[in-house]
Amino acid sequence: MSKLLFPIWLLVLFFTISELAQAQEGVYEVVVKKQEKKERTRWTLTDWLAQKERIRMMDYWLAMNTSDNPFEFSIGMDTGDLTLETDDGTTVVDTSERASQYHLSAFATIVGISGRLVDNSDDYDGSELAFNLRLLGSSQQNTNLTFRVWMTIPSKRRWYADR
Repeated sequence: MSKLLFPIWLLVLFFTISELAQAQEGVYEVVVKKQEKKERTRWTLTDWLAQKERIRMMDYWLAMNTSDNPFEFSIGMDTGDLTLETDDGTTVVDTSERASQYHLSAFATIVGISGRLVDNSDDYDGSELAFNLRLLGSSQQNTNLTFRVWMTIPSKRRWYADR
């Protein structure tokens, strides 16, 4: 009986090893195909240099086909919650208020005018009007040095509240 089992075990072992070898070869083929697919979509140095040259040419075209505008306008708004904690020695009082600021500015080359309005829930309102002279820099978006002379405009609501 053992002489009969040996060839059966040998056949089972042979089929098992051959199946494992085919499975190993299948995994290898899958990995190779995946790497070939990645290689087709990979950037080379030549591709990168060509893309860089195309972008440079687009920048040249844009610079040639646009004109500088000497006028510059901006508008903005800031808002936030302010919290103040006061301590008189015996009690601590927390107060909070909502504040908003509105900005508007207009420049013609290096000369500009700007305004700011502050609106606060604690009946504090303020506004200012400013004359601006840009000493260095080409625009507000670039680095600049601006000389500013301003005037604070009293709030009517605040003025009436003081009386």
